[in-house]
Amino acid sequence: MQLYFPMLFEDAGTKEYYDILRKRTLLMIESIINEEDVKELEEFTNELYTYNKPQNYAGPNGLDVQSDKHFESLCINLNQNLHIQSKKMNVIEFYTAYEALKEQIKQNERANKRQ
Repeated sequence: MQLYFPMLFEDAGTKEYYDILRKRTLLMIESIINEEDVKELEEFTNELYTYNKPQNYAGPNGLDVQSDKHFESLCINLNQNLHIQSKKMNVIEFYTAYEALKEQIKQNERANKRQ
């Protein structure tokens, strides 16, 4: 999905994570080539393991419930504003409609500012 909709799935945190992963990978290659342990390698590994905080999946404020609510809310918005049946769409159609709705909202905001 990142190939089709990169703006939806990339943020500064993701880029930072991949930067740390890249540094760790380069250190790992260096340690293999030089046949010696690199102290920083363990630091980067620990940093990657602790980078993201664990999510709570249980209860009314759990990630599952919040994701379901967000999906249903998005479906309602797509149905109301684009007059489509969002639940019958495949993933690419759904995200394309979402992008179209976001663009439509931006255009409406620009038009309202001009008035």
